[in-house]
Amino acid sequence: ILANRQSAQRSRVRKLQYISELERSVTSLQTEVSALSPRVAFLDHQRLLLNVDNSALKQRIAALAQDKLFKDAHQEALKKEIERLRKVYHEQSIKKMDDRAAGAAAAPPHQAAAPPVAAFNRRGNCTGEE
Repeated sequence: ILANRQSAQRSRVRKLQYISELERSVTSLQTEVSALSPRVAFLDHQRLLLNVDNSALKQRIAALAQDKLFKDAHQEALKKEIERLRKVYHEQSIKKMDDRAAGAAAAPPHQAAAPPVAAFNRRGNCTGEE
């Protein structure tokens, strides 16, 4: 009976020691939570701000991509217009040369040649020659 009582007493002491260790652990963890909670709140706030910034940047990227598509299409249209105008200019030049050749062949020899017409370079400046 005495051995049983001593064993039960040791068991109660171990149980109290275990409970005391758990209480110290809980206190330590509560202190750690108290220390880390402000940091977690700050980081959570920063995450929200970064999410807002990220969304704004994504919208900006989408707008810039759309703008680039528009500008690329506009540039392509301008290139086509330039090519069309070059063809028209070339055709008109050929027609003028053909008209002059036909006019020179049909003009009487005693008629004076027409005065030269001023030519313009690509910038629209007069070169003074035909």
